[in-house]
Amino acid sequence: GVARQVAACRAGLCDLAGTHALRALAPAELQGALCGDRTVHWDEASLLQHLVPQQGFTRSSPTYKHLVSALLKMGQEERRALVQFTTGCPHLPPAGLAALQPNLSVSLKHCPGGVDTELPSASTCFHVLKLPPYAREDTLAERLAYAIANSKNLIDMS
Repeated sequence: GVARQVAACRAGLCDLAGTHALRALAPAELQGALCGDRTVHWDEASLLQHLVPQQGFTRSSPTYKHLVSALLKMGQEERRALVQFTTGCPHLPPAGLAALQPNLSVSLKHCPGGVDTELPSASTCFHVLKLPPYAREDTLAERLAYAIANSKNLIDMS
């Protein structure tokens, strides 16, 4: 079983925070402190501040603006799926998008076969969403949803 690993983890946490401090927390509080909130929170200001355009995109790029708009329209399940797609984990750190290291970024995906034939992809280790330069927000949202749905269970670091 995992009894030895759990005991080692418990001992390490007690060394780090102290037994009394840990006993004061309910299990859900401890999980939240260590793993973050399972609810993915963001608004336009936090996205514009912490979603970093790079390698072909700027904050004024139409595709970047379409992405921010599409992300704001996502429900919780879609947001968790996007975070999973881009980071390998379905939730953000305890302090949210601002605490994600490295920052979540979006880079231009080169499309030798044309934009219409390419789907978004991601580099989970570096938290990079690679997007073709879609001209329309609805196309971006549709292709991103398709790419995320078809990548489920490929990477899971939760």
